[in-house]
Amino acid sequence: MSTIEIERKWLFDMESIPKTIPCIGEYLYEQAYLSTNPEVRIRKKQDLFNKSKVTTYVLCLKSKGSLSRIEVQKSVTKDEFEQLMEIGKLSSHDFIKKQPKRFVVDGHILTVGISDLDRPTKFCYGEIEFESELEANNFVPPDWFGKEVTDDQSYKMVNYWVRTRLEPQSPNCN
Repeated sequence: MSTIEIERKWLFDMESIPKTIPCIGEYLYEQAYLSTNPEVRIRKKQDLFNKSKVTTYVLCLKSKGSLSRIEVQKSVTKDEFEQLMEIGKLSSHDFIKKQPKRFVVDGHILTVGISDLDRPTKFCYGEIEFESELEANNFVPPDWFGKEVTDDQSYKMVNYWVRTRLEPQSPNCN
């Protein structure tokens, strides 16, 4: 399915989220890239909030962009996911692990989570997807939101993945 993804992103401290805002979902994501140009990723998602603990697998392509970009997603089976891992020569070490939670903020779904849970490069960010650029541009984030990084290309997951998975690491990095 092809859509236009319109989203803004912020850095977060999980402790800054007011306790009065209930969590409406929690997931475990694992994603890696088959290609960075064009951006082609595979993702495994487990629902931790519902008792069913359903795991889904997705192939996703994204265009370049900042606030808005084209996104094509297709569900794949576990076998197809594993075949895509083999085609891309990906191991479990190549995947970014995220455990985001979802909240409702001013009528919008805010997804906040720590990326790269098991690495020293981990960081916490949040995002809200919007129906239009006008809606996105008119959204005024609450004071407890962190620094906005929507236009900072270093916070695009594909660029983060290249930095932490493909580029040579210094001797002090794990």
